[in-house]
Amino acid sequence: MNKGTKKSSLAKLLHKQKKKRGKKERKSAPPKHAQGKIRYEKMYESGICELPSGYYSKSIQFSDVNYQIAPKEEQQAIFQRYCTLLDSCDERTHLTITLRKKRIEQKDLEKQLFYEETGERQDIYRQELNEMLRQTMTEGGRNFSKQNIVTFTTQATDYAQAKRSLERIEQQLSNSLSEIESSSQLLSGKERLQLLHELIKPNELFQFNYIDLVYSRLSTKAVVTPSSFNFKAKDYFELGSNYAQVLYLKEYPTKLSDKLILELMDIGEELCLSIHIDPVDSEKANQLIQIKKAYMEGDKTAAERRATQKGYDPYSSIPYELTNSIKEAEALLDDLVKTGQKLYFVTFLVYFRAQSKEQLADIAEQVQHIGRKNRCTFSALDYLQDEGFNSVLPLGKNWIEQQRTLTTESTAIFIPFSAQDLDHSDGKYYGQNQTTKNSVRINRKLLNTPSGMILGSSGSGKGVAKKYEVITTLLKNPEDEVISIDPEDEDTVIGNDFDAQIINIAPNTDTFINLLDSSEDLKGEADPIKLKADFLLTACEALIGGPTGLNSAQRSIIDRVTRLTYFNFQPTLEKTAPTLAEDWFPLLKEQPEAEAQTLALDLELYIEGSLSIFSQTTNVSLNKRFVIYNTKQLGSQLKTFGMMVVLEQVWNRVVRNRDRGITTWIYIDEMQLLLNDPYCENYFFELWSRIRKWGAIATGITQNVETLLLSDKARRMLSNTEFIIMLKQAKSDLDELSTLFSLSYQQQKQLINPIKGAGLIRAGNAIVPFSNTVDATTKLYELITTDPIERHKLRQEVSP
Repeated sequence: MNKGTKKSSLAKLLHKQKKKRGKKERKSAPPKHAQGKIRYEKMYESGICELPSGYYSKSIQFSDVNYQIAPKEEQQAIFQRYCTLLDSCDERTHLTITLRKKRIEQKDLEKQLFYEETGERQDIYRQELNEMLRQTMTEGGRNFSKQNIVTFTTQATDYAQAKRSLERIEQQLSNSLSEIESSSQLLSGKERLQLLHELIKPNELFQFNYIDLVYSRLSTKAVVTPSSFNFKAKDYFELGSNYAQVLYLKEYPTKLSDKLILELMDIGEELCLSIHIDPVDSEKANQLIQIKKAYMEGDKTAAERRATQKGYDPYSSIPYELTNSIKEAEALLDDLVKTGQKLYFVTFLVYFRAQSKEQLADIAEQVQHIGRKNRCTFSALDYLQDEGFNSVLPLGKNWIEQQRTLTTESTAIFIPFSAQDLDHSDGKYYGQNQTTKNSVRINRKLLNTPSGMILGSSGSGKGVAKKYEVITTLLKNPEDEVISIDPEDEDTVIGNDFDAQIINIAPNTDTFINLLDSSEDLKGEADPIKLKADFLLTACEALIGGPTGLNSAQRSIIDRVTRLTYFNFQPTLEKTAPTLAEDWFPLLKEQPEAEAQTLALDLELYIEGSLSIFSQTTNVSLNKRFVIYNTKQLGSQLKTFGMMVVLEQVWNRVVRNRDRGITTWIYIDEMQLLLNDPYCENYFFELWSRIRKWGAIATGITQNVETLLLSDKARRMLSNTEFIIMLKQAKSDLDELSTLFSLSYQQQKQLINPIKGAGLIRAGNAIVPFSNTVDATTKLYELITTDPIERHKLRQEVSP
């Protein structure tokens, strides 16, 4: 049988199987009368939904912004931009804002966050991390996700016309959302169906592809419809085996707080809020209010006449509600004329489900309690639950008439923004969001600039934060490698437990690192010899350049000797790279210029003398996935030079790992030490800028933010860094960070006197308050604590 025949047979078999599955799907589909209860005509794969009477809609999902904890000025700016978004829609556009609060099941969180045991001895830490996560979820974690959707609807004669109109509105809304710094994404037809499925059948698995409809000959409604609907009750309905209810906002005061949505979304239940917004044409709006006002004034005149006929005071006999309504109408006219606001018809709905009538009533009472607290009244839609349910669904049509006439600012008070969460796909746990009580999950690899910094005053927990990330990275990402530059000898304990290569760099050790080691992986993308010559020039300048630096003759000689060294070198099994002592230095001495002899004398201490730890063949293994460079005993004379050599070694490792597809995590403790010397600062800045493009993730740790920001290069590094952990800060450091990141007063409070391990965490444009404390009774805590008293106590406990 030839290949063509095999393919044909396989295609026939697949076609037969799909037809069989389609027949099965038709048999198990919900009844037609149940499907008919969901009021849309078609859901196209493009994301366009066709509604009755020639209306079409699309939906955009948009991200939250930190509105509630922003400073007043920023809140006002966000509010005004949201007003502009509303006013950008004309009377032909209907908007539906859907705010959906969904519970994240603990088993799903465990699957995403827990550490899978591998049989290694480090499983003890995986077990402890899992137990701490489990306790956090059980005791304090809310673990809900919030989904923000705007559905926009327009009337059209056909699909093609609707497509053009909706694309224009989509672009307009996306631009307005970006002005609020909210990212947006258009939902496809499948994504809209999944959203409907989760609102209607949350406990069932969503399995659907548009190609399935070809074989099942069903409509998309069959995917989202439950086995049955029952709308016979007065103020609730049944869908499948669940009970559900829709409440509407019946009454609310003239001045409504913007806290209503925040407090509703803080209820510990799954909810869906739906706000329908219909812009009114300006001329029609004026006429509408004038007519309404005229009717009310007519009622007022009639009331006065009746009171006079009966001998009562005509002014005291007018109902308060009528007087107040006339004043509201006058104020409304004033707003339209003087401030240029628009008019909107607004409907506010709340939808929730439960497994029993008692639970349903309890959720309803919680919603109504929040309403009373804000001087509002939520009521059930008596005998209109069918219409209310379809109005809640993010399809883009309002089927009920309980509307309120509001101005732009009164409509915008139902602002959909509250507080940001950090919830990356495949993200690692970094603590609990102190505002939303949800888990903070971050995947640094997804950030545009994944490099980061950990900033905190002494004793704030920055050392613990660093070690927590190092350990969780080693446990969670078995292919990744970790390099730590450790100037305070704080990582040796972790290194011993995780089989790290610990390299003690000091003049009095027998550890050698060859400065002339170079990565072969650079070939084809850069000239490695040129890069090495540039590095040697910078290193020699730092060692012997003095205040004026090397002169041009000295620089030319160093460049020449370096090139000759690599040109003459023949690698062997024992020696794969030239060294300063055996190859480079003899060549320097052979150069005829007097400057060469002066250079040889100046460099003798560092190549043949007592500080020659970087001039011989590397004699330590650098092939383990966890490498620690312990630089605590690096003397003052070698501090700058030694740190530059270490950074060069790190660069070689990054280059090698990039081609192997391995992510290299680099931690630089006491980062400010690298900025004290201009040569080291320049080299470090260049390295920080380069490694991002080579698949590495660098993290700097420091307690001296103010000192750090004295360096223009450090300031640029910090402002371009997308991942930052900010712990307790000294007053001067806090002022600098507040200016740099525009921290609100509420955010600043998180850094004044937090518990150890708490503060702010930034990923991308989001900054959230978080807390991540490690249980002090665990082995993990013994491993990562940096408190000297605790470390001494722990050493005494393990001593015989």
